[in-house]
Amino acid sequence: MIRKLFRKRRTALAAGLAVLALAALLYAKAEVTMAGNDATRFALIQALAEQGTFAIERTDFRTVDHVIRNGHAYSDKPPVPALLAAAVWTLPHRLLGLNFHDHYGLGIYLLNLLLAGGANLGLFTLFFQLLRRTTRLANPQILLWSLALTLGTWLFSYSVLFNNHTWAALALLGWFACLKRYDHDGARRASFGAGLLAGLTFAFEYPAGAIFTLAGLAAIGRAGLVPYLAGAALPAALAALVNYLGYDTVLPLYLGSQGTFHPGFGGKSYLRYFFDLLFGTRGVFVYQPVLLLLFPALYGWQRRRPRPPAELAALAGTLALVLFYGIFTNEYGGWNYGCRYLIPAIPLWFYFVARCFGERARFRRWGAAVVTLWLIGLVTAWVGAYNPFCCAYEGPNSPPGSPTYAVQSTFAGNLLCLTYAADPDGWLARKLIDHYSPELAYRFLEASYVNTKEIDQLRQLVERVNAEPR
Repeated sequence: MIRKLFRKRRTALAAGLAVLALAALLYAKAEVTMAGNDATRFALIQALAEQGTFAIERTDFRTVDHVIRNGHAYSDKPPVPALLAAAVWTLPHRLLGLNFHDHYGLGIYLLNLLLAGGANLGLFTLFFQLLRRTTRLANPQILLWSLALTLGTWLFSYSVLFNNHTWAALALLGWFACLKRYDHDGARRASFGAGLLAGLTFAFEYPAGAIFTLAGLAAIGRAGLVPYLAGAALPAALAALVNYLGYDTVLPLYLGSQGTFHPGFGGKSYLRYFFDLLFGTRGVFVYQPVLLLLFPALYGWQRRRPRPPAELAALAGTLALVLFYGIFTNEYGGWNYGCRYLIPAIPLWFYFVARCFGERARFRRWGAAVVTLWLIGLVTAWVGAYNPFCCAYEGPNSPPGSPTYAVQSTFAGNLLCLTYAADPDGWLARKLIDHYSPELAYRFLEASYVNTKEIDQLRQLVERVNAEPR
């Protein structure tokens, strides 16, 4: 029955988009956190759209993610995403008189809905079309794999708050689709499109953009090199121009802040850090366990001859991304769910898994395991959507005895906040509190509720702690 219902491409595509649109309507946030990452972007949006400046000190958003330059406070994040978001906010601001000071929650909700939720709809659509064009999977199978990607991974967790990582993931998936097209017909427009999207990835997220632009060169070859480089140069030039116009420098302001790139600092153990990023407390293969099937998928892939250059570029780029962040950072991305740095790699890895295990014969053998892993990912993604910029362990910035040092799993941290808010005497909430000790658990809950500005939860927590016997 279900297979017949979704056999047509348009029906399957429309059904998936409807599910994601409903999820976006229900889960989009109407508040920013105190973590700084999202607040700094909204501060720049308000400054650009409502005040016509890049300086954020007169906005309604306070954030630690800023730098002082020429006597003004500026966001230290890549400005292009906020510039595009400001263009969107300018319409209701000019036409309807909406502004963040008088319509604070509504403005945040609308932009999160349109920009964060919209990016997830774009990822679903592009992944659906990519599988349809490059695999033999039927439309119902493609629908399920595309929903598994956008509802059962960090892509959903981060679809509730405006961020640059899911936009970078969308641009990279487009880059890969263009490279696949170039593999197929060698069209120069595909080469130009791949370069353009690689450059756009750079404008959204500098390290990922630089890495994948270089990775794409190997896949393009001489014939498509000029259009590829021309396409990549356009967004990169735009990013440099925006920096220059806004900050009087073409260099990212992040280079002048106390940011994330501190290789080897704080007594970092590289072995533990890589393990945590991949398989440990922040592990991309733990929060999205269906990605564990990437390894058997690649075992079969490496035996193929010839291997498509686009796929080689995608795998080389994701490997370089993991190595880059594993070597040059030491704080897991700061206060964030899982590890936001690796979000752009998820759709590319998911493609290999879907193509391999979506085949009818393999799915019959592995179907129960695949569905189980999908469901686990759905749970972890939903828990992450509670707060993607959550109170989190930050390596050397979280000393022993601190609540973030005690609660090093962001899944457990978000789950503690969710279960305690639902029922502080519930079985799961009490188990988590006893596991971490009441003192550390309550301190973690306090920091988390301050971060999310949940005043009522904070008040109830303080009253409950004060009422408990000492």
